[in-house]
Amino acid sequence: MLGLSLLPIGIIAVLQTYRVIDEANQSIESALLGETLNAAAAERRIITRTLGIAESLALFMPELLDSPEGCSAHMQDVTESSDNIVWAGFIDNTGTAVCASSGTGTDLSQRPSFLSFKENPRQVVTISPQTAITKRTAILVVQPVFENGRPIGYISLTVPHTAIALESVSEQKLSPLDILTFDAVGNPLTSEAGLQSVASRIPASRSLKALTVSKGVVFRDRDSTGHPRIYTAVPLVSDQIFALALWPASEGVVGPARLLSAVAFPIIMWLTSLTVAFVAVHRLVIRHIRTLRRDIRAFTASRRIRTTAPSDEVPAELREVMDAFSQMTDQILRDEADQENLLHEKDVLLKEVHHRVKNNLQLIASITNMQIRKSKHPESKFMLKRLQDRVMGLATVHRSLYQANVFSEVRADELISDISRQLANSSVIPGERIEFSLETQPVLLYPDQAVPLSLLVTEAVTNAFKYIGRPPSGLPWVTVSLLGSGPGEIVLSVRNSIGTPLLEVPEETVSGLGSQLIGAFVMQLGGTSEIGEAGDAFEVKVTFQPADFTNADS
Repeated sequence: MLGLSLLPIGIIAVLQTYRVIDEANQSIESALLGETLNAAAAERRIITRTLGIAESLALFMPELLDSPEGCSAHMQDVTESSDNIVWAGFIDNTGTAVCASSGTGTDLSQRPSFLSFKENPRQVVTISPQTAITKRTAILVVQPVFENGRPIGYISLTVPHTAIALESVSEQKLSPLDILTFDAVGNPLTSEAGLQSVASRIPASRSLKALTVSKGVVFRDRDSTGHPRIYTAVPLVSDQIFALALWPASEGVVGPARLLSAVAFPIIMWLTSLTVAFVAVHRLVIRHIRTLRRDIRAFTASRRIRTTAPSDEVPAELREVMDAFSQMTDQILRDEADQENLLHEKDVLLKEVHHRVKNNLQLIASITNMQIRKSKHPESKFMLKRLQDRVMGLATVHRSLYQANVFSEVRADELISDISRQLANSSVIPGERIEFSLETQPVLLYPDQAVPLSLLVTEAVTNAFKYIGRPPSGLPWVTVSLLGSGPGEIVLSVRNSIGTPLLEVPEETVSGLGSQLIGAFVMQLGGTSEIGEAGDAFEVKVTFQPADFTNADS
């Protein structure tokens, strides 16, 4: 309980510490992003101003082209009035500098900037290791010129690489190791530490093109040499120019190691309290409860009393529980012994009842048999024989019940087999050989279903032997089957061959009582019946569902 009571406090302390660290990380990340923007502010101003000049020239270029000399003079004024632009010109669709501050007429059709323009006329800021006219490393600003919606060429402005200098951040507390700028396709434009070694400083798992973000991001990674770094990437010119700053791995952001050390103290406090509570509870409660549990398990498994006498170290409450358990086990054993005696007496009585009912029914069948032998009328003999068969069917049910170990269940397959063989033996026709076959699967039924099923089989098998016919080929036959047919369904089938009747059935003995009884028994089973000729046989087919023992018992 002590550990559980301290757990919320420990969780609150950990969550609060994590929240403070997370807010500190967010503040540091915002500061790093801000310092990155401040450090690249000069580059951003120069590139933005150059883009603005290029866009302005593109608007007026169709009018300036009417006078090539005046256009070139205007381009020269642009370079003279700007501290950063060293060359300005207009290149038409053929790649010729038709209007420029210098080098007018120069063929630039093979330059990468012209080829990129022909492929996709759009605004581009890129770097050229050596420009065609100024012969120096410079940043190129390309601005397409449109007339009537069609591109007629582009404005090209050259800003020397040396003209762009990063603003000093030495007065700031945070200082990046390097800041480099790159374009939308991942080409480096500038670097404070030099463009020659850019490849060794960029993230090992991310390319510059993957860092063309729409808003600032901060992440941890290793550079190409394996050193851990913190990187911040921010957009300078939307969708065109981006800046990437490198910071020492230990700069500001709280990593997993620092986070673990910050939350370790509340966790240690909570674990210590749990240890103290466990030792105390184990000594006073748990070991005694385990002893009681062993005694309970031994009694549950084998009804063996293994009660341990409580010692003086056991608390009074647990001692009372142990004494109550000892008294309870004694009472349970006495009650179970009484229950077993009562159940045994009940089983004996039920067996005796079923045995006596079976004997009485067999006695009635014997008396009926005597009456059959004394009767002189065929119709009376037939009726008495049918009655005897029905009585013997009931006697068979009771014999199955008193022989069964469980009185609530009857093996219907064994019951049907006994009744069918008994009827087949008693229905022998002198001078005739009849093939009789029986097929069953194990089926358990309640007595409420077993009784109508046995009577149904009695009527159906008796009718089968009564109306059996000789088939065109082979011997006359009768088949009885009790099989499963799908989930929870049982099918009873009684079939006999048809053809020339083996017995002449007097018309006065045909009362239709057997068919009525079959229908009544099918209704008691809650099933359906199909009666009639099926191919070369006459069939009585009954489909029903046995009662669910599980649901009934529960």
